[in-house]
Amino acid sequence: MIDSNYFELFDIPVNLKIDPAQLKRIFFTKSREFHPDYFTQATADEQDYALAMTSLLNQAYATLGDAKKRLAYFLVENKIDIKGNAQALPQMFLFEMMDLNETIEVCKTEEDFQKLSKTIKDLEKSFEEEVKPLLEADDLRIIPDEDLEALKLYHLKSKYLVRLRETLERSKQAND
Repeated sequence: MIDSNYFELFDIPVNLKIDPAQLKRIFFTKSREFHPDYFTQATADEQDYALAMTSLLNQAYATLGDAKKRLAYFLVENKIDIKGNAQALPQMFLFEMMDLNETIEVCKTEEDFQKLSKTIKDLEKSFEEEVKPLLEADDLRIIPDEDLEALKLYHLKSKYLVRLRETLERSKQAND
């Protein structure tokens, strides 16, 4: 199997802000270069390589093209364990999430659901603000451990909020 860093594969800087149009252009250029149709007359090894590269390019594009997947990939590449467990999150955050879950259980009106949805959106914005300089940095090849930890916490909190939003949506549908 081909082992490659996705940022290197696409020859783009290691950062968390990526121009989607640029990423798409690079993806299509590289996809044409390794498209299996161009390897029909090649050796079996060359055909296997083209297929492996095509698969790698598709996986890299899907990962780098999605901000949440890109952050998770970046953290894993930096040897950060992102398998979220409650011990990795601040106690106050967990209490706040418990309160929000309890609030979801008592939501009855459209106004209740809208208010809670706004609360979740505001939390997302505040968590993002905490790491905004890192999310917008031009080069993260060398990043201090405390910044990696801040990005990990942001990632874990964001995942929590996604689940909370899904719970809210299910509750809203059940209430309709």
